[in-house]
Amino acid sequence: MFYENKPDFFLLYNETTPLQYPLHIHSYIEYVHVISGLIEMQIGDEVYTLKPGDIAFIFPNVPHKYHTLSASHDTQFYIMNSSVDILPMHKMELLGKYPHMPVVHPDPLHKDVLYAERRLFEITLEEENTPLISSLTSLILCHIFPLLQLNDFENTPPWISPAKLSLTLETIFRKKSPCPCLPKNLA
Repeated sequence: MFYENKPDFFLLYNETTPLQYPLHIHSYIEYVHVISGLIEMQIGDEVYTLKPGDIAFIFPNVPHKYHTLSASHDTQFYIMNSSVDILPMHKMELLGKYPHMPVVHPDPLHKDVLYAERRLFEITLEEENTPLISSLTSLILCHIFPLLQLNDFENTPPWISPAKLSLTLETIFRKKSPCPCLPKNLA
């Protein structure tokens, strides 16, 4: 597992080629919307198969990986990465909670979710547009949060069990060279 660090406050991708992202974590929220094809995604300890119309939400610091199961001519999905700092209305929930069910199917989606997604692709992703980007992303979250069944981190998520954390740290420290995902003063 590695820690992914991107300096941008907001990133948006329209992927049309098969991809494979290894297990990683990062400090921003990630939104993956399957337009066509299939994606197998691990979020925490659970594995999901996303079909067209499905949207996955990965909260900050939740381990995840994914890869496409479909051929390049059948694959299209949107990836949105957003810093929690541009989402002040949702920051506390994004950092203090995690979704019980991080995949939303198209049936219960409000039409404003797809409207906001479309608008995000139409605007220039520049710092002067941060208020608009923040508003559109917040609109998506306002409609999606009730569908995710959010849990408090006080009820420790399964992927952060003390036994797993201990085993992971032991594995890292037994290596001859320090793990690049740890700060130098810990390694």
